[in-house]
Amino acid sequence: MPDTKNEKSHQQLLLTGPQLCSAGKLMGYEQLLLPEDPFRGWLVEDILAELARSKQELLNAKLITYTNSGEINFQSFLAAAITSLGSPDCVIMANYKLSKEAPVNLFLFQRDGSWLCLKSHKNAEYLLEGLGNFNTNKLTKYVTKFFNLEGQPVAPGKACSFTTQVYKEAIKLADEKDREACASLLLKTFKDESAASHLAAALSNPKTSGGLSLLVINGTETRSTIELAFLEGPDGLWSIEPRPTSPQSLEVAPVSVKVFTDRMNSLISEIN
Repeated sequence: MPDTKNEKSHQQLLLTGPQLCSAGKLMGYEQLLLPEDPFRGWLVEDILAELARSKQELLNAKLITYTNSGEINFQSFLAAAITSLGSPDCVIMANYKLSKEAPVNLFLFQRDGSWLCLKSHKNAEYLLEGLGNFNTNKLTKYVTKFFNLEGQPVAPGKACSFTTQVYKEAIKLADEKDREACASLLLKTFKDESAASHLAAALSNPKTSGGLSLLVINGTETRSTIELAFLEGPDGLWSIEPRPTSPQSLEVAPVSVKVFTDRMNSLISEIN
């Protein structure tokens, strides 16, 4: 059953993927920007049956109602949330991984200056939270808290550029617990044994890691993406970012929490 909560500062809804899709179709959206397709692999008749059931659940929760003339009215926050999911102006996608636990995802949708937060919840539900007109600093603090960035030391080492292919190969070797081979591969680019060893240690035994993607949508066709990531190893924090002059290369560098959050703030300011 859908759950709703209203407070002075924000509103919340707890809905399943099918319930969101059902509301979206009733509002004229064939597709919503959700973390995953709730109907992947389903037969058409099963999808239609689930959409009908989800519609009834929305009616039962009074999130949608019928007028005497047969028109559908939507609860105001639900309508705003579906509009944000169906046609956002920009999207911030963040993921955070603690050691060997499953990654956690956070999605922030902006529409007409107002922000909506979507988080995966238990029982295949999504928690939607209205954030209002968050400014850049508030958004940065929100994401920084999600990343649990506070007090991590700067990793020893130095900045270096890798092709994405070399970095993927290094991650593969780290995942295979071949830290020595990972360090040897990185050394070919770093030309510094200590720096290569520290990064290999971070890739082989990460404490935490996270990434940020900012998707800007102009109309229905043009989209541009900005990305930034971090990796916390046993010795400290690293930043990972595509090189502006070479999209197929990554800039990997030791970084402080302040420098990383300042960089996030700068990127978010470009879309907010």
